[in-house]
Amino acid sequence: MKRVVFVLVMMLLLVGCVNNVRVGELQNDKERLPLGSVEQVDIEITMGAGMLNVTGGAGADLLDASLWYNVADWKPIVAYDESAGRGRLELRQPDVVNANWGRNTRYEWNLLFNDDVPANLHARLGAGQSGFVLWMMNLDRLTIEAGAGETVVAVPGGRVRDLDIAMGVGKLTLDVSGVWDHDLNGRIHGGVGELIVKLPVETNVEVRVNGGLGNVFASGLTRSGDTYSRSAGSDHTVTLDISGGVGSIRLELQEE
Repeated sequence: MKRVVFVLVMMLLLVGCVNNVRVGELQNDKERLPLGSVEQVDIEITMGAGMLNVTGGAGADLLDASLWYNVADWKPIVAYDESAGRGRLELRQPDVVNANWGRNTRYEWNLLFNDDVPANLHARLGAGQSGFVLWMMNLDRLTIEAGAGETVVAVPGGRVRDLDIAMGVGKLTLDVSGVWDHDLNGRIHGGVGELIVKLPVETNVEVRVNGGLGNVFASGLTRSGDTYSRSAGSDHTVTLDISGGVGSIRLELQEE
């Protein structure tokens, strides 16, 4: 719940402060980082407000980014270093808490990452829209601190093994459908709004819902107390723990 309070405060600051930014010419920074000899990478994404699209498909590069902005002071910060085969990549938006986010302001990141190098991805989001289509990426761990707005996380039949999502204010859609060739363990915490979880039909499912205020809608799943499950006769299981939060939860089996 502390996360939700923080996001609400950020929204009020963004909307209610004085106009102290100058909207200028639209800029498009291109960032490409070669993969090199890195064997593992930790990725940190911090965006206070704007539109974020994250996916795989960077080919032989570690990162292929297209960064759009029309306020010069908000030029994205990209930092990368490597040591002993482990890379550390940070993409960060400059502080926008004291800025007036107007109709003419544009801030958008389109980020493509390498599919094959093992990665841990951690995203911290403020206000706006974000989409993570990550089924191609070789993710050991995915952590998202969602903000205010709409967030979509799609890893159907993906390579991620562990995910942790702190829901913000608004709508979160998590797609873990598809056919899994390994177990997936995930957690979704708190939040205010609507949560939609798309579940596989050919992989075992176990979803535990604890605490929170709101309704749970589920079809095609067997309920036992706070647990919703379905056996598909698979060797692998998608396990999700959903805790806290205020709003509705919809569990949907997603046909291929």
